[in-house]
Amino acid sequence: MNTTAIALFGERISPRFDCTLNFMLITSSESAITEQHTETIRDHMPLMKVRRLAELKVDTLLCGGVDGASREDLRAHGIKVLANLKGEVNDAIASYITAPNAALAEESSTPADERPVPDESSARPE
Repeated sequence: MNTTAIALFGERISPRFDCTLNFMLITSSESAITEQHTETIRDHMPLMKVRRLAELKVDTLLCGGVDGASREDLRAHGIKVLANLKGEVNDAIASYITAPNAALAEESSTPADERPVPDESSARPE
């Protein structure tokens, strides 16, 4: 059994984890959904959201943007993060449930906000 949380913004994947109040929780087994419901986490502190997702035994979080501190807290609680996603929730469910390993292979080990910025001083003048 695998439990996946999808950060919601209406019927779409939320662009920001820290602003999300609603999460769709999906329990799946062998590419089939066995349970699905929406969980509201009213606490506005990202750390409290992480703790609640851990209490719900979430294995993987699908969302848009995730700040570095939240990403580390999620990982520290054993929750895999698939970020920088966008689109309709139903499309994400279909893609992830049918090929979860493919989605996990695309997980970036370094968040975009932590990637090195090229040094402008090394650029050659034209």
